[in-house]
Formats: sequence, C-alpha cells, structure tokens
Amino acid sequence: MLNKENSVEQLIKLIMKNFTIYFAALFLQTSVILSAQTWVKTSAPTNIQYKEIRTYGNNIIYAFGKSASDPTPQTLVSSFDGGQTWKVGSIPFLYTSYLVATPAGLVGGNGAFSNPTSHYTDDGGTTWKKVIGTETGYFFPAGILPNGKLLYADQLYKSLSVSSDYISLGTTKSTAVTPDFRYFATNPSGRTIFGHEGNFGSDLAFTDDNGLTLTNISVKNLIGTSKQAQMVTYAGNNTFYTAGVNTDVLKSTDNGITWVVCSPISAGTSIISLKANSAGRLIVSKSGNIFVTSTDGGQTFTSITNGLPTYGNGTLGVTPDGKFWVAYVDGVAGTNSGGIYVLEDNLSTNEQNKFDLTVYPNPAKDFVMIDKLSQNTLVSIADASGKSIYNSVSRTTTEKINTSNFVNGLYFIQISNGKQISTQKLIIRK
Repeated sequence: MLNKENSVEQLIKLIMKNFTIYFAALFLQTSVILSAQTWVKTSAPTNIQYKEIRTYGNNIIYAFGKSASDPTPQTLVSSFDGGQTWKVGSIPFLYTSYLVATPAGLVGGNGAFSNPTSHYTDDGGTTWKKVIGTETGYFFPAGILPNGKLLYADQLYKSLSVSSDYISLGTTKSTAVTPDFRYFATNPSGRTIFGHEGNFGSDLAFTDDNGLTLTNISVKNLIGTSKQAQMVTYAGNNTFYTAGVNTDVLKSTDNGITWVVCSPISAGTSIISLKANSAGRLIVSKSGNIFVTSTDGGQTFTSITNGLPTYGNGTLGVTPDGKFWVAYVDGVAGTNSGGIYVLEDNLSTNEQNKFDLTVYPNPAKDFVMIDKLSQNTLVSIADASGKSIYNSVSRTTTEKINTSNFVNGLYFIQISNGKQISTQKLIIRK
C-alpha cells in the first residue's frame, strides 16, 4: 500500500512523464510544420520549360511546356497517381491557355480563328479526339462548374454551353456579360466568380446557377479602369481572392459582394498566378522567383521558396487535399529546364478526415450508400490508378451510387465540402 509521500512522488513522476510526452509531441508537430513549408521536387521530366499546370482531384496533374529538342508541338506531362510517376505526351495545337482537367481527361481549345475545334485526351497526350459540336463557332473549355459539369465559352459570339459529359457541347445560350472565362473559381454553395482580362473589361462577374445568368462585380474603385483582375481563387469560408498581372491582391469574405485590398507585395514585378486551399493558405507567384504566402487573410505575406531553385518562375496549381503544385522554369541563362514541385501544407492536413460518414455496404456489389452528408458536398470516386470515374454534388444527407458497372477492385471515395476532405476506401466484390 502506498503512503502519502510515495503517492506525491509518483504523481510528480507522472506529471514529468506527461510533460516529456507533450514536449516530444510539440517538437514533432513543429518539425512537421517546418518540413511542410518546403517544396519537394517530383520525378517529372526536367528538360521542359513548363508553362502552366492543371489538376483534377488529388491524383491527376497535367503540366505542359516546350522542350529544347522539339518546341512544337508542345510537350504534355501527366501524372495519374499524385505525382509519383509521370507520362510524356504532346499537345498538337499552339494555344495552351484553354486547357481544363476533367474526369474525361484533359480538354483543350485550339484558340485559333482558322481552326477553333476543341479536342481532348484521355491517355496523357498520346491521342487527341474532337469535342463534338465545337467544329463551328469559337468555343473553348473554361472550367468545371459547381454542378460538376464543364463550361464551354465562345467569347467571340458571346455564347455559353454546359457539357454534362465533358467531350461534347450542350445547349448553347447567349450571354451579355463577357468575362475572360479562362479564370474562375467556385465555392461549395454554388457561387462561381469569373475574372476579366484584355478586351473583356475590368470587372469581375458571378453566377449562382452554373452560368445561366451572369452579374458584373465592379472593382474599378480598387484597381482603376486600365487594369484587369483576371485570376481568381477560393480559400474556404466564403473567401475569394483575385489579382491581375500588375495589381495588388484583392480579397472578399462575402462571396464576392465586397472587396478590399490585401497588403501590398513589394517584391517582384508582375503576378504570374495565385492559388488558395480550403484551409485558408494563399500562395502568390511573381516574376523573379518570388513566391509568398499568407495565412491571415492577406494581412501579411512571407517568402515560401525553400526547396525551389534560386532563379526562375513558376505557375501554381492546388489539389483538394490542400497540396500546392508549381510548374517551374529554371531562370539560369542558357538552360532550358524546369521541374514540378509539390508543397504539402500543414494547415490543410489538420482539416482532413474529419467527416463522420457511414459508407455501406463495403465491400459493395451493385450499389454503395453514403450517409451523414451535408448539402452541396462534392462526392467523387477514383479507381486504384487515380482515374476519376464518378462525380456528383449531394443534395440530401444520403447518396446511393450505382456500382453495377464497376469492376472488382479497390476504389477511393473522396468527400469535400470546401473546408474539409475525407477519403475512404471502397472494395467492389461481385
């Protein structure tokens, strides 16, 4: 039996033990946070001058640019396993600003008046097929809408088309508002904000009905009438950011109704791209190898270049799991090389896998049920290779998915509400 003195001594030992565990955990957490702020170079080819990057889901990444040996057609580099392995293909048209990653593959618009037809590839650029209906007009793919469908835009004739299968035009409608449809971002509630550029004005535009109606948002009082805020990104919690090549970063915390100017970024000359994840981290890339980040809503920006080359520029991408990607061009004179880097953000890691969901039956045969969903939650399923085979936006708390056409094997169900992401394994066994 323990006496009072022994009990106190054991209590002190227990406190010291718990303190040691707490300190070790705190040290480990700090180490993870520090390492999470370092860009890691992937195994993607380095003999390419990367121009831009596109992502779909957590595992599909496309990057494209020119190689020294064969500058045209442009080189396409694809990964379908989250950047672990890469495939090299080609893009058989010159204009690559009109490229969108979709469940059906990478869709591209030629952008030329002489040959406006859009094409898509589902094999990483080995073969390209025509998008049915784009042979006439001037349609090009703009991006994925909140309902999961692909928006095609014809800015020349002011028309829009929403495609349900990504590889053919839907019903065409006219629009009086003509933002630059290459740049837009969406939130889980269905708000989509478009950027503007060039001859298409200096205001933003928004839609709450997947492009059926568009409404202008004026930011002239913040950037002037001679500049355009074309880049747009969503950061969760009804927060959007926008910026132009030669403007400050603007922020809205009410889904684009009102905007304020963020803290100026003095370094660099022009903004190349900006991306935010649902955990609230914003990263801005500027010319001159300038990469800065903000986690306080744009009040302060700090450098985030650890792991990147000393010279060069890069274009940003982001995946739903919160990872940032950069397609990088080496800026050393006489070189023609680049690389693809990834940064795993510690902020988003803490936001993942918090859903209390029920998935049954599992293993499944002809159907699978997902319970405890919230409205406007994105539900997607990918096979073991990372290829997306199912996408929907939940309208009720329970979703029944037909899996009768799924082959036996391992699949991954991903649930995202714009703030949190959960991934669960699904087995199909027949």
